[in-house]
Amino acid sequence: MDGLSAAATVIQLAQVAAQASIALTQYIAAVKGAESSRSKLIDQITLISAAAKAQALLKEWFKNDGRSAQCEKELKELASWLQGQVGNKKRVGWIRRLVWPVEENKIKTAIRSFEGHVPYFNAIVSVDNANLNQAVALGLTNDREETVKREFSKLLKWFDGVDCTVKHESTRELRQRTTGEWLLKEQLYIDWRKLSAKFLWLGGKAGAGKSVLACVALATLL
Repeated sequence: MDGLSAAATVIQLAQVAAQASIALTQYIAAVKGAESSRSKLIDQITLISAAAKAQALLKEWFKNDGRSAQCEKELKELASWLQGQVGNKKRVGWIRRLVWPVEENKIKTAIRSFEGHVPYFNAIVSVDNANLNQAVALGLTNDREETVKREFSKLLKWFDGVDCTVKHESTRELRQRTTGEWLLKEQLYIDWRKLSAKFLWLGGKAGAGKSVLACVALATLL
């Protein structure tokens, strides 16, 4: 079955499910009793209808004689039967409402039949939910990545916006010849020189000599 045919099948199934749901609602209005059975049947038809609307997923699962075709046939039969029952009840008149009639077996048979389809449609809805969750997670990941990129861009612009030339020249002129050269013998610095990384961070409180050490490092690099 090609994509267009599958999509048409999905739409048709959704329409039949809606018709069956309407017919069942009308039938419920004409009788009373056995609320549990009727409620269960409504839940099953609602589930089928919800799954049928997930066209993009269902079209890959449907075959000419697959679950959707079987379910559609059963829904049509149920809708036709329910519509007939509603017509019969209307002829009785509004004087008295009927108690759950002998047609209970027909409803229970429909419930058992749809129970066979429920796991299939549950699986389809689960796949749909999983895809939705994945899309949400991917969206959050993309948002985080974009945030990191923006912050990193801001940091680079901040570095570019500071002209350290004047400070560097002043420090270089004031520095004694051997001051801070101990840095060049530090293993961490030696290892850093061997790496492809271009970033070196010198931390410390104000007045600790960071500018002097930076001046020493630059002198060996320039």
